[in-house]
Amino acid sequence: MDHREDDIRRDIEETRAAMSGKIELIEERVQETMAGAKSTVDSVMYGFKQIKEKVEKAKSTADSIIESIKCTVDETIERAKYTSDLVAQVNQNPWIMFCTAALAGYILGSLAHETASDARHPSDRPTYHAGPESLASPEQALR
Repeated sequence: MDHREDDIRRDIEETRAAMSGKIELIEERVQETMAGAKSTVDSVMYGFKQIKEKVEKAKSTADSIIESIKCTVDETIERAKYTSDLVAQVNQNPWIMFCTAALAGYILGSLAHETASDARHPSDRPTYHAGPESLASPEQALR
């Protein structure tokens, strides 16, 4: 039985060694799987971080556009108030507006009259006399 006991112990040791090897292989695969999962999670987290940054930039841009629109609306309201105030002033002082319009019309009419009189009197403009070489032919004078 001694011999049989030794065989059994040897079989047990071989089985233990084989099981240890298989357990080590299982551990390696689990670690590889965990490393792959961690890498995937890290990559997904990086992608989420980039998306979050883009969303924040878009939000910031939208906020600045909205602020710009608010300022434009406020300026438009102020201009409308000024225009309504101008109309109220014209209603209160119509003679000032009438005189201002008449003066502006007079100035513009004077400028238009000067331009028209300059166009009618070409003799006031300087004339250029050509030398004897231009008398050869009209074609040569055009050159």
